[in-house]
Amino acid sequence: MTKRLILLPVVFAFCAARTLGRMAKRNKLVWLLGFAAVTLWALVSVQNNGVFELDGNAFHNAAHDWDQVYADSLTNPPGTTSGAAAIAFDPDLFNTGNDNIFQGGGSKDTNGIQEGPWLWTTSKPQPKDDLIHSYAAAYTIQGDLILFVGADRYSNNGDSTIAFWFFQDGTVGLANTKQGGGLTFTGHHTNNDLLLISDFTVGGSTPVIHAFVWQGDDATGTLVDKGVLAAGTGFAIVNGSNAPSPWTFNDKGNTGGGNTFAPGEFFEGGVDITALFGAGNVPCFATFMAETRSSQSPTATLSDFTPPRSFPLCGMNATKTCSGGQINSDGKTVTYSFSGTIHNIGIGTLTGLAVSDTPGKQADGTVVFSQCSGPVGQASGQCWGNLVLNQPASTTLGPNATATYSGSFDTNFVAPSTFPNIAVASAGAGGNTVTASGDWSGSVGTGVCAPVPQAGLSLTKSCTTTVTSGNPISVTVNLTGTVTNNCSGSGCVDVSAITVTDTPTTTVTVDCSVTPPGTTCQGANGTLFLSPGASANLSGSLTNATCAVTDSGNTGGRCIFSDTFNASGTGSLGVGAVTALPAPATCSLCPNGACGTGN
Repeated sequence: MTKRLILLPVVFAFCAARTLGRMAKRNKLVWLLGFAAVTLWALVSVQNNGVFELDGNAFHNAAHDWDQVYADSLTNPPGTTSGAAAIAFDPDLFNTGNDNIFQGGGSKDTNGIQEGPWLWTTSKPQPKDDLIHSYAAAYTIQGDLILFVGADRYSNNGDSTIAFWFFQDGTVGLANTKQGGGLTFTGHHTNNDLLLISDFTVGGSTPVIHAFVWQGDDATGTLVDKGVLAAGTGFAIVNGSNAPSPWTFNDKGNTGGGNTFAPGEFFEGGVDITALFGAGNVPCFATFMAETRSSQSPTATLSDFTPPRSFPLCGMNATKTCSGGQINSDGKTVTYSFSGTIHNIGIGTLTGLAVSDTPGKQADGTVVFSQCSGPVGQASGQCWGNLVLNQPASTTLGPNATATYSGSFDTNFVAPSTFPNIAVASAGAGGNTVTASGDWSGSVGTGVCAPVPQAGLSLTKSCTTTVTSGNPISVTVNLTGTVTNNCSGSGCVDVSAITVTDTPTTTVTVDCSVTPPGTTCQGANGTLFLSPGASANLSGSLTNATCAVTDSGNTGGRCIFSDTFNASGTGSLGVGAVTALPAPATCSLCPNGACGTGN
């Protein structure tokens, strides 16, 4: 019995095989078609992606190509003809001693950018290593992120090794700080920075792509070998015959009279980044750079490079508008309201979306998100949440989606004209944080807040005189008038430290007894405080004033006396100086009431 039980699986397998064989014979065509379909499905690769052409030339035919990437790079912001999520087109000096090349023993791909340090100088590289242009483009194909890279060189008089760096630090670039016989780079390595190495052969070949990933920080990290990429995830090709150039190109041999790649002068390739890093772990690259080197060894001597170029694979834009302020009921603070949008311009979902607000002066307030608006298929409600300023929130924003936000703040400052108010949007993507001051992307929305609060002073003045006969005539001038903070409405502020002066010099007395209900008037002896709508009576006198007879007429002279009030103060909440238009008064009197014609 035991032997029979042991034999049962064997018998079952034999019978199953015979049955499958008979089915295969009866349905031979069906089986072959099915196998072919599975095979074709498995061969949908970087090379045969159906979106971007890797065929050894730069002009598009049935799909996108480098000529469209180049055309997109000529506008700011870049165009959309290529359909790429991110592009870079990077021209470089060539056949000149002013070209930038790597300098010094620390300039190795195995070293940190600052730890090496990487250094550069100006010199003339070998013709076969002399890059003229490099380029990159990112596409999402069947859910995977594919990075396409390319370059052209000055001469095909020998093989060269080419490499492409993708950094997550958007500040990687060239500095002018002298060190070790060269000049330094800016920026740092970030965990999962990517290096792709391949061969720039004489032409007509399909070189392999070798991938390396930086692990750790710039100071202590290392370059980890990920091996040669399989045909489905990495593909490269070098032109095997003359090929036209979409951009201005002049090689050493002036091939074709110009604008023609000789065999072995044009390289292009592609890498499935999602397959390399795994779904959900794709880094947010921000900077692209190409380089030539002595070999594929990671410790190879580096030669020419194209300057680091922005490659915003992930990112966001923020906008902001700020309305005019409104005086609060306390009369001492102003509320400003603002609103804006956040737009995910990258290819991945942003998480932990947050907004912080920085008014021009000390403020207090909150930012409140409203519902997302995005492309068709974008789930609504992904951007809801209440955010305390400068605090993160667990919100998400899908690719190309837009979120709106609004908020307000109170301040005791109002500029005389305008002052900036800045909203900084931040979020996380691929393990990184997207901020305006972060490593690679983000933007600032600046709203200029125009102050509504106003203040105004107005003056009135009149006078009477008492005359004592004589020559000269003695005159006593009695002055009366009002000063008013004549601003009304919600946008008005107090005016303080008001000073009223008189020309000629007269002591002005302030009387607040006429102040309208609900307003405030403080002060005396020429200085006072007026809330909006408040008024004060002004009075003064000038004794022993003299004036000459100006018109004798038939029986006597006419005395004319002129006097002017002036007022100024300081508007509260930073409005600044407030000045009233001068208020003149002219008193005319005839001695003994007998001036004659022309009184």
